[in-house]
Amino acid sequence: MSLSSNGTSNGSKKPAPELIGLLRGIDNCVGIPILKNERLTIGRYKKCDLRIDLSIITEVHAIVHTVTVNTSTDFQIVLPIITDVSQNGTYLNKRLIGRKHSAMLFSGCVVQLVHEDIQFYYISAKDLFPPVPGHLIVKNILICPERLQTGLFFFLGCNLTFFPLIRNAKLSRIKLGYMIWTGM
Repeated sequence: MSLSSNGTSNGSKKPAPELIGLLRGIDNCVGIPILKNERLTIGRYKKCDLRIDLSIITEVHAIVHTVTVNTSTDFQIVLPIITDVSQNGTYLNKRLIGRKHSAMLFSGCVVQLVHEDIQFYYISAKDLFPPVPGHLIVKNILICPERLQTGLFFFLGCNLTFFPLIRNAKLSRIKLGYMIWTGM
């Protein structure tokens, strides 16, 4: 097996982002996508991808990125990794990760920043979107129930058409909606 880090090859066009999973707020319908080959910064700094404006949060508190493992059978496994870069602590399932240390995220784990009031669940894409037989071009997106309607949506730069829910999967107040790719 070999490991490759995030990034693109020289001069090549960057491929469309692949959803690996979501960090979902414990008590609300916020879903922060974790994308293959993309970094997600969490912290107090105004340029962080996920900004939490509290004095107990470090300017850059944690970084989520992906690592791709290439197997000998030309199969790739993409692993989401969280790195604690904080002064006050980042926890995975109530265990301190430790400054400048990393841990692998797995579906259902809880990421906690400083104390129990700031928590996120990690949910892998495969657990978010079970396969739908007979739908070859179905794309998926998490949406809040308050936003359920028909029409066009833009998600991660993709033009998508929403069809009424084919299947509901309750994750607190979040439901699954099936999206069909309509082109750019």
